[in-house]
Amino acid sequence: MPEPRTFRLLRTHLLRAARLKCPVCGKRPLFTPWYRVRSLREWFSPLDGCPICGYAYEREVGYYLMATWAVSYGMGSVLGIIIYLILEWKYDLPLKQLLA
Repeated sequence: MPEPRTFRLLRTHLLRAARLKCPVCGKRPLFTPWYRVRSLREWFSPLDGCPICGYAYEREVGYYLMATWAVSYGMGSVLGIIIYLILEWKYDLPLKQLLA
């Protein structure tokens, strides 16, 4: 069971993440407010940083690596399921042969 302080910090950070606020101070938004957006790029690009606490909003080192892995893993899974369903529907093979 986590300590009360640890649970409070976790709850605080999760609430800030859900509201898209600064992870350090929780007062300024990570993205441009919807009523100030002028281009599609502003919807998906975070601001440079928090003017109150000075925390820089940057993507982590493995951000693009994780995105690439998730897409390739997802596409591989979907392809495997499609192949399985086609073999099951068209050839009606036993389960051991389908899995092989």
